[in-house]
Amino acid sequence: MAKAKKVKEFSRQVTQRFLQAMKQVIALEKEGITTRSEFAVIIGEYGQNISKMEQGSRYPTLESICRICTIFKVNPEWVLLGEGDMWNVEGGSKTLMKRLNEIESSIKKIEKLEKKAKKK
Repeated sequence: MAKAKKVKEFSRQVTQRFLQAMKQVIALEKEGITTRSEFAVIIGEYGQNISKMEQGSRYPTLESICRICTIFKVNPEWVLLGEGDMWNVEGGSKTLMKRLNEIESSIKKIEKLEKKAKKK
């Protein structure tokens, strides 16, 4: 049961950082984005999914996290781990993609744990 709580808390924290990044993208008008709807379209989500994230009933997908990181130069370590700056100032796309692949592997492990926790 403790693992399920940890996974849920981790997912909640990732969602909060994802939404914080979205708000900053809109506030700074990065890539010309000025609304949540425009943001949702760019990252391949439905607006209702963003609303569900804000309500705490949905988490961002790995694909959405990858898109926010690559399109808007958000630091994946910040989104997933809360480490470093929000904006990816260090690196080229090779560094970013390598890190995203590592993160994708970690998320798949977390998703498996989450599925096991739901079955119990």
